[in-house]
Amino acid sequence: MSAPSPSALLAWVRAHPGRAFAGFAALHAVVWTALPALIYLNLPLDLIEALMYGREWQLGYDKLPPLPWWLVQIAYRLVGHDFAYYLLAEIAVLTGFAFVFLAARALIGGLGALLAVLIIDGLHYLNYTAAKFNHDVIQLPFWALAGLAWHRALRGRQLSDWLLLGLAVGMSLWAKYFVVVLVAPMLVFALVDREARKVLATPGPWIAVAVALIVAAPHVVWLIKTDFLPLAYAEHRAVLSRGWYDHLWHPFLFGVSRLFSPDIRQAAKPAARRENTMLTRLLVTFILFITTTTAADSRRAPITAESALSNSASHGRCPSNRRSSSATSPCRRSTSRCRPRCSTCSP
Repeated sequence: MSAPSPSALLAWVRAHPGRAFAGFAALHAVVWTALPALIYLNLPLDLIEALMYGREWQLGYDKLPPLPWWLVQIAYRLVGHDFAYYLLAEIAVLTGFAFVFLAARALIGGLGALLAVLIIDGLHYLNYTAAKFNHDVIQLPFWALAGLAWHRALRGRQLSDWLLLGLAVGMSLWAKYFVVVLVAPMLVFALVDREARKVLATPGPWIAVAVALIVAAPHVVWLIKTDFLPLAYAEHRAVLSRGWYDHLWHPFLFGVSRLFSPDIRQAAKPAARRENTMLTRLLVTFILFITTTTAADSRRAPITAESALSNSASHGRCPSNRRSSSATSPCRRSTSRCRPRCSTCSP
């Protein structure tokens, strides 16, 4: 039996975008779970850090919110094998893909939604760096859910959509503090758009705010009690501004880079030609990602979850893990005795 021609495959994708998405998701899960498990000699440093922080089971830490570290610790206790962490990352990524697909399908149809998913899969957070399963990865499904719920709530004004929006925003705070970048545009749009302003007179948005606050409340209370301790970490990592012009120069550079990006140039092509070439190039890009990503990490000495934890036990716990009940940490980036043992303090 001969293999289907590329044109026949594209025709099938156009006719069955939902099935094509399911096939893509299954392939994505298998590849990006199996490759790190088979090739990586080390756990990524973010996963080692998660294993150290997660066993504390705190409502907050001196660095970032606790959600991904809790999930890694659960995977360690239930499975205890490295592949479980990579599978956990894929669950987060594929959940985000599914929400993006649902949101885009309502706007541009099934094939357009599939293309949208293939486009964003070019972001490294969704493929080879997803294996780290850090805060950048765990926030993906919540941001995608927030976008889906926000669009549906504005269109249909169903209570269930407002509840989902509040849940997504509240959980995004547990994932990463970048949630402010998610919420701010929503607030601006609700104030600027005439149709969106009408929903402010309905109970829905205020119910979403209430749900978000309830979901985020335990961590918000922890932040208040610890005088917003993670802000000290952000302050130590921040690069000092050279002057007021930096606040204009860097946004300008970013805007110029977007104007001349391949995505913008691609949008200028005729629609039919763009559709065919985009599918082909995205599939080729996906294959290239599979074959070229883990060379550097494969050269490191083996470090597994068990060896990371036993090393901590044999050498003594890093001071950053000996937290008091107030969750303050005596370990600082300038403490040289922590650096050989703790990725939190590493430069």
